[in-house]
Amino acid sequence: MNAILCVDSNPKSLQTLSMIIRSNGYICIPAETTEEAVRAFSGSRADLVIVNNEPGKVSLASRLERLRDVPTIMLTDNVEKTQKPSGVDVLSPKPVHARELLSTISVLLSSAVKVRTFNFGKVA
Repeated sequence: MNAILCVDSNPKSLQTLSMIIRSNGYICIPAETTEEAVRAFSGSRADLVIVNNEPGKVSLASRLERLRDVPTIMLTDNVEKTQKPSGVDVLSPKPVHARELLSTISVLLSSAVKVRTFNFGKVA
């Protein structure tokens, strides 16, 4: 079962996101602050990160990427005007549309599995 770290300082938004994640068979690791997120990420086997685009959280993706490379989705109010920060794979619109978010999660997790299991050995 895949674990997803969800980071949002708004408790109601974090609760909604957690409900979407859990109701679709994923383990949700919630965090409200950057420091909570770093501790949770370091102490877990998170397979994917979802982070809200807010002050203090923008640099979180690159900080987590230095610890371990996992797919990262950043939720943002304006996908067209938001520049994708380092460590972020996908910008996703807010408010969250469950079906779209779950589809993105599925694609990123299946891509991550392919990358991890690909054989980089020498070709004869």
